[in-house]
Amino acid sequence: MCIRDRPSIYAKSLIKALKANKSLARLDMTNSKILHDSGIAIAAALRVNTTLKYLDLSENDIKSKAAQAIAEALQTNKTLVKLNLGQNSIEDWEQIGKMLRLNKSIRLLNLNKNSVKPEGAKIICEGLKFNRTLTMLNLLYCELKDEGIKDIARVLETNTSLLYLNIGHNNIRKEGGKAIGKALKKNKKLRVLSASDNIIEAEGASAIGAALKINNSLTKLDLSFNSIGNKGAEAIFEGLKINAGLASLSLEDNGISLIGFISETLEVNRSLKELSLIHISEPTRPLYISYAVFCLKKKKKKK
Repeated sequence: MCIRDRPSIYAKSLIKALKANKSLARLDMTNSKILHDSGIAIAAALRVNTTLKYLDLSENDIKSKAAQAIAEALQTNKTLVKLNLGQNSIEDWEQIGKMLRLNKSIRLLNLNKNSVKPEGAKIICEGLKFNRTLTMLNLLYCELKDEGIKDIARVLETNTSLLYLNIGHNNIRKEGGKAIGKALKKNKKLRVLSASDNIIEAEGASAIGAALKINNSLTKLDLSFNSIGNKGAEAIFEGLKINAGLASLSLEDNGISLIGFISETLEVNRSLKELSLIHISEPTRPLYISYAVFCLKKKKKKK
């Protein structure tokens, strides 16, 4: 659906239809060139619609005013479960933070590739402190940096609903990595954490490795492209000697050498089923082993 050419006419017809409709459960308007009027129209419809469960408004260059109107409407909406606002131009997060505090139905929220920044992260986190329903949050490419991640980490320490969190490509450095590690020591709910394409280095990875000795709820962890090196990787694998919950680990392109601590851990670990070590190098040779992916498949023991 493209509503770029005559937004006011489409907006009026859209709001009328969604207000009257009693059966539509999924509406996908990805890359539909939604303008201000149509965004406001969707917000108005969400105030009265009682059937829509999935709404995808990604890749629409939605600006803050329309996004704020949609978020304000969702503060009282009781049926929407999944909301995708990824790849838009949202910069004002006040109403979205309030939505997270008041809404009791949304389980999945995608905000990837929006200009959240540390200031927006703080507002979102204020809402998350009171939220007990959101299970999946995507903050990929949101310019969070260490400052924003520290706020998110503090929320993770007490959050009891989030199962999936993507904070990849956010220029997170070692201080942010340490904050994540601290949060994982206390969090007992998160199952999947993707923090790829950051720069947490060995110090950040060491904090996460220490958390793995305590945390047994996390089942999937992606730390690819983080410059953790051998020291950081060794800390991760040291944690996995004790960890009994992690089933999937990705450490691609981290400047790791194929040395003893990896094999030592694999001999004793009983939970890991998938391990990706793409572009790992052997200590005796400078050349990289391309696509050296190790997948561990556990065979069920015969009773």
